[in-house]
Amino acid sequence: MKKNINKILIFLDQSIVSLGNFLITILLLKFLGLNQFGIFSFFWIFLLLIQSLQLAYIISPMLSNSPFQNNSNIKYFYGGIFLQQILLCLIIFFLIFIFLKYFFNIFFSYNVLNLYLPFSLILVSSQLFQFCRRLLISLGYTKLLIIVDFFIYFILIISIIIFEQYYYLDLEVIFWQFFIIFFIGSLLLYKTIFYLNFSINNFFLSIKDNWKIGKWLLLTSIAQWFSGNLWIVNAGIILGPYYLGIIRACQTIIGILNPILQSFENIFPKEVSKILKEKNKYHMHKYLIINIIKVFSILLIISLIIILFSKNILLIFYGSDISNYSFLLSYLVLIFPLIGLQYFPQYGLRSLSKTFPIFLSYLVSSLFTILTSRYFINEFGLNGFISGMYLSTLIILLVTYISFYYHLKKF
Repeated sequence: MKKNINKILIFLDQSIVSLGNFLITILLLKFLGLNQFGIFSFFWIFLLLIQSLQLAYIISPMLSNSPFQNNSNIKYFYGGIFLQQILLCLIIFFLIFIFLKYFFNIFFSYNVLNLYLPFSLILVSSQLFQFCRRLLISLGYTKLLIIVDFFIYFILIISIIIFEQYYYLDLEVIFWQFFIIFFIGSLLLYKTIFYLNFSINNFFLSIKDNWKIGKWLLLTSIAQWFSGNLWIVNAGIILGPYYLGIIRACQTIIGILNPILQSFENIFPKEVSKILKEKNKYHMHKYLIINIIKVFSILLIISLIIILFSKNILLIFYGSDISNYSFLLSYLVLIFPLIGLQYFPQYGLRSLSKTFPIFLSYLVSSLFTILTSRYFINEFGLNGFISGMYLSTLIILLVTYISFYYHLKKF
């Protein structure tokens, strides 16, 4: 019963974060315009890359290893992970700071000299905030997390409105606001400090343990980012920030549905492994097939509803300029059910202890993206971008399902 309540609370927190991000997107698009919002989106895509690296190398190994720590060692374990997090923050800060200041304009035409410091600091404060959030989830302080997440998103939304109405709002101001609010959020999650003790030995031991678990996850995260986000990055470079803003605005609508996909992780992996352990691979396969049909049907119905009202949805939230691109929202939202289909063979492979094919699927897809994305977008514009997104998703599906049935047969 307690576990079920905690799952509901985690889902509620994920919903608050998704809704908060959605409302912020609406405000930024309204206040900045499509061009400036496109530049903001360009930076935010790289923030997502850093967060995925943090999840792979810091957060996931911490959550995987924490159940195996005894009570006398747990604080030193968390302390060692925290020191790694600080080290990662410093490395990323200096690398991004130097890149933005000295090399960014070699590759991109945007003038961002006033943004390199606040954005570099955002990368630090957001990582600290995410570390504290995940640590509190693992310790069961979900109620505190819900309160803090609601508070910081509320304050951030109010501050954006106040600056736009009474002071001055541009990308630099917005980036400073994000840095400050993430830093405040980290301070508000004060309970984490009581679970940290530090020793040099545990620090080096945690590096070894994290690398053992995280190296494949790290490579998978990089490949996963390239397979999807490189299409968006190249669209921003080739088509310009205006179209990048439109793409991100449509993706934000679809992003409201992310808690559905995120909730899968709390439900299916454990059940799939349990069925395989207590019964056999045939029962596991049957369970996966039944839920694939159920989930795909539900996601498809949701997607079709969004398609039916796509023009009205864009008009209500963003205005007439973007509502003319309702076709883009319609095409992109149909990728959502396909992404849902990816998860189930991955759960099966994980239960069979075969995780390399998951990395391989993203690797093949990312290589396809690297080799073809600029050509597709240069030649066919938005249509090339849409086609590429579908092909990258289908490659992941194909490799994952083939790998799953291959290993299931051998098991």
